[in-house]
Amino acid sequence: MLHVSGASTMTLRYAMPGFAAWLLAGTALVAAAPALAQAPNARPQGGVVSGGSATIAQDAARTQVNQATDRAVIDWRGFDVGRDHAVRFQQPGSGSMTLNRVNSADPSRIAGQVTANGGIAIVNQSG
Repeated sequence: MLHVSGASTMTLRYAMPGFAAWLLAGTALVAAAPALAQAPNARPQGGVVSGGSATIAQDAARTQVNQATDRAVIDWRGFDVGRDHAVRFQQPGSGSMTLNRVNSADPSRIAGQVTANGGIAIVNQSG
């Protein structure tokens, strides 16, 4: 159980013996883990339109999705966006929607820009 007291300063007191030590040990392990480096120009991979109508064009700096129908579904092998990459969804209108399903064992990492004039959803079961 966690107790919080104090009005202007917060004091935390743990009612479970050893909880603070366990929490600090777990935090230390996470902090010591090496960070996974992402290429600055990482981009979505393997996009296949499986619903609606859209085209996908890519180069080193951008991914452009031009959607022709109000709704579209795109299946991706991976959906990472490096800091130097931009993904742009051009949709028929502000009420349009694109569902992006990512089928990867790895979580998606987005450090660059993802923009759309409508709505988008990026679903990755791995995070």
